[in-house]
Amino acid sequence: MKAPGHPVLLSRDEDGAVLLLALVFIVVIAVVLSSLLTLTGNDLLNSSNLRTQRSVEYAADGAADAAVQAVRYSESAYMGAPQACLPNTPPAGPPTSITVGAPGSPGVQITVDCGNGTRSRRSCLSRTVLPCVTRSVNVYACQGPGTCTVTSAHLQLQALVAFDDYSTTTNVLLCNRTSTATCGTGMAVESWVVRGSNS
Repeated sequence: MKAPGHPVLLSRDEDGAVLLLALVFIVVIAVVLSSLLTLTGNDLLNSSNLRTQRSVEYAADGAADAAVQAVRYSESAYMGAPQACLPNTPPAGPPTSITVGAPGSPGVQITVDCGNGTRSRRSCLSRTVLPCVTRSVNVYACQGPGTCTVTSAHLQLQALVAFDDYSTTTNVLLCNRTSTATCGTGMAVESWVVRGSNS
């Protein structure tokens, strides 16, 4: 009971402050979660892009390696403008491009051309320097169809490979249009530059 003549005191409750703190807490958590989701999305996109670029680089590397092996055991120095040099697929001759990829994936189309090569005129009979370079060939690997050169927009890989075409036992050169017996007995990769999509 209240005594007569005493004023009634109102209680100052803090219920409104708790509501305000709860709202601030929810907003802060929402901002943090939003930032984390954005970062996660960016990381997933970056991972996907890196995986795609790595697939293209591996495909270019594998296709260029196959072309180098095909050129190694042929007599051609590919001295003119770049031309198809992937391994022969009879009866059509060398394909202009190859699709490389894991089973079940769409794969990556890679064009490999060889050109701007040179043929050495010096004699290697003394064999004082090994390997004796008898021909050097430039290998270009590009993503997609079309001619692939050093100035191509989609150039992925450029290599310079030197070949020794003398016999290792008799110092005889039998690498010409009539015989390929000693073609590619030695090989040295002088440069192997992966360009990638950002070069």
